[in-house]
Amino acid sequence: MRQDVVTRERQGSLDPNIGVHEIIIRGQIPNYASNIGKTYDLPAGVNAQKIRGGYSVPENQSNNVEAALNN
Repeated sequence: MRQDVVTRERQGSLDPNIGVHEIIIRGQIPNYASNIGKTYDLPAGVNAQKIRGGYSVPENQSNNVEAALNN
């Protein structure tokens, strides 16, 4: 996934300011979620079947995040 982003950035088809958010959204967040209970533990009493996540960024990055989500 990271290599796909790097390739598209080098080809000029993806702005690096958007690519960094694609890496987080498509790679790091799913990786973190898939490792809950393996690498990362949840607090006792948290129902792991209904976990919701969020991605907080500075307001000036909102357009880049929207573009990354649309990709």
